[in-house]
Amino acid sequence: MKRLLMTTAALALLTTTAQAASFRADDIARLPQDKVASIKRYCASEWDDNFRMREYCENNQFEALQRMIERGSVSKKGETL
Repeated sequence: MKRLLMTTAALALLTTTAQAASFRADDIARLPQDKVASIKRYCASEWDDNFRMREYCENNQFEALQRMIERGSVSKKGETL
């Protein structure tokens, strides 16, 4: 029931607001790959075989990761803080 409500709310959000920017493969390649793998595992565990929601989840998480990198809270690929 909880998942159905979450899915319904997320889909409603998608239809009423602009969808999160889609990250291309080259954008994702510039992110720290350990974080990318962690995001993919998280979204897969949350949405299993609902691939639209997994894509939405990943795009939101990649966007947040990019913002954290820009703020200096997370190191860029190949850097250490």
